[in-house]
Amino acid sequence: PEPPPAFFTVSQDLYTHPSGTFSFHPPEGWSLNETDFDAQFVAPDGNGQVYVSATNTGYELDQASLTNFVNANESNYFTAFFDGYSQVSNDYYPDTRSIQVVKTLSSSGTPWNVVTNYYQVGQAIVEVTFWVLSEEHFDAYVGVLADMKFQEGSVANLMPYAFSYTFVDHNNRFQFDVPNTWAYEFSGDEECYVDTFTSPDGMAAIQNVTCDTGQTMNQSAAGQFALGMLNSSYSSGSNDIKISKDEPLPDGSEKLTWTSQKGGYSGVSIFETRGTNLLLLTMFASDAVYSVFELTFGNVISTYKVP
Repeated sequence: PEPPPAFFTVSQDLYTHPSGTFSFHPPEGWSLNETDFDAQFVAPDGNGQVYVSATNTGYELDQASLTNFVNANESNYFTAFFDGYSQVSNDYYPDTRSIQVVKTLSSSGTPWNVVTNYYQVGQAIVEVTFWVLSEEHFDAYVGVLADMKFQEGSVANLMPYAFSYTFVDHNNRFQFDVPNTWAYEFSGDEECYVDTFTSPDGMAAIQNVTCDTGQTMNQSAAGQFALGMLNSSYSSGSNDIKISKDEPLPDGSEKLTWTSQKGGYSGVSIFETRGTNLLLLTMFASDAVYSVFELTFGNVISTYKVP
């Protein structure tokens, strides 16, 4: 049988993202939506999309960490924001240092076939996603991939782990923005529980501890409670947490800057009380790479809200 006609032609004009991180020949006549970190080309009839983004991971990740990056993004973005997500395949290609994930999903009632390629280029991970209504149209994107080029050096100017989503506590006690590509885990019970987000290589984490203490505490008692939790949770009981800065914040919460001298990592914690609930937000990372995550932690703090 004759192959299906291509539903677009590849443009002769080279598109280069403003960051300089990636360039390629997009489909001819498709509209462009662009930010500092990504580019999306959409077909005139809405029946196809090409999406390319670049994530700065701060330093090069190993294969296991790349896998964690991909799985977290598939879960936190594709699974969370679209209906009927079903993964067809998830394969690693050592020659191109890439992972390809093929899936089907539904957006606004329209079923889509979607393939995402995650390419590792030094400290950059470039996501290339194609959306089609029919699998037979995937072949049309070969021309788009043919001349695609990546420039690792340019990604260093981008904020690390810039793509984020708003996480809302299941009891609606707090919310903040966290990176799409950090793995999420819930532990504990309704009396005291922890929401944890871990970087792909495990070198950094964001945690919010929510505990119902059964009584209303003043700020001093809350501070002692918070310090006890830091020592028991982040120093393996060795009580080596050293507070380098303690500052009250305008909203009544208190911010602690600390270091685990034996653990080789440092962090920032913000605690406050709401009725009988104590909320403790902590962000920490290995001292060797702490500077990479400072902007990410700052974004968490700036977006943190308590109803």
